[in-house]
Order: sequence, then structure tokens, then C-alpha cells
Amino acid sequence: MVRILVCDDYPGILLLLNDMLNTMGLESACASDGQQALTMVEDLHPDLVISDIDMPGMTGIQLVKTLRQDYQLAEVPCVLLSSVDREQEALTAGCACFLSKPFTVSALRQAVRTSLGSRER
Repeated sequence: MVRILVCDDYPGILLLLNDMLNTMGLESACASDGQQALTMVEDLHPDLVISDIDMPGMTGIQLVKTLRQDYQLAEVPCVLLSSVDREQEALTAGCACFLSKPFTVSALRQAVRTSLGSRER
């Protein structure tokens, strides 16, 4: 089973992403901020991280950069989300994919497939 960690500071978005991923047959865990997500990545070793960019405290960009600096976590693919066009910044930080909010189930499914590549089981 593919494990995905979802991180967003808005509970409604977390619930929506969790529901979308579950309908795709994927297992997900939720974090409400970047620091919690970082701790959960270290504990859960997810196959993919999906995170909002703009959050208080540790942003999604900072989360990805921190993961890329840790040799044990550097290969975890990340998808970053934002309602503002920050795609270039997200890709430069090291994320595999960027999704603009609002997004469709189809766009999320494609981002997950692209990001997981050969990891998808």
C-alpha cells in the first residue's frame, strides 16, 4: 500500500485530500503544519508528501528543502500545493510536482502518479 503524508493548515483541505486519496485506494496520514509533517516523515517514511506551500511556521517550501538535506529523507517525492502561482519556486526547492488550488481528482491522481514513478505499488 502506498503511504502518503498530507500537510495543510486548513482542516477542510486535509479532509478533502484525505478523501480524494482514499477514493484512489491510497493510505494517507495528515499533518497540520510543516514541523509536524517533518516529524511524521521521520516516523512514517511515507512514499509521498503532499503539502500546502503557505502555512504558518515551517512552509511547504521549507519542508521540502529540509527533506532534501537529510540523506535518509532526500528521495521522498513531494507535491506542493498553492492557490498562488509558485510553481517555479516549488520545483526549484526540489518538489516533484506542483498543483494549483483548486484542483481536480484527475489532476491530483496525475500528480501522484508522476511523483511516485516506479515507487507506485
